[in-house]
Amino acid sequence: MTVDLPVNKGRLPAGEKFDKHLAELHSKESSVIERQITIYSWFVSRYQSAGLTTIRYEDIIQSQGQALYAPLGLNNATELSIPQRTFSRKVLEQITSQLVSIKAISNQAGYEDKFIMERLESLSVS
Repeated sequence: MTVDLPVNKGRLPAGEKFDKHLAELHSKESSVIERQITIYSWFVSRYQSAGLTTIRYEDIIQSQGQALYAPLGLNNATELSIPQRTFSRKVLEQITSQLVSIKAISNQAGYEDKFIMERLESLSVS
C-alpha cells in the first residue's frame, strides 16, 4: 500500500503475465485490498513451493541488515528502523475486515497472530 508500484493498486502485471491463474484470481476480486491479499498469498505460495529460504523484513530491520547481508558475505553499517505507517480510517477498516485471510496467509509465511495484531495496532489513522 505504501510503495509507488502496481501492487499498491492491487495489480502485479509481471506475475499476471506469467501466471494465468493469478490473472484469473485478480479478475474475480473486486476490491484493491482483496487483490493485494491474493498477491500476498501468491508470493508466499511461490516462495514455499520453490523451497527458498526467506528472511523476514522485520528480522532485517532488527539486525540492522545483517540478517540479509551476512549470508551474502557483505557488511552493512546502515541504521534501519520500521517506519511509522499512517492510513485513512477507511483503509484500516478494509484491512481489519480481511484480518482472517491476512492472519492465515501470514501464518503460512511464519508470522504469529500476536505479531500481526501488534503491527495492526501500531498503524496510525490519518
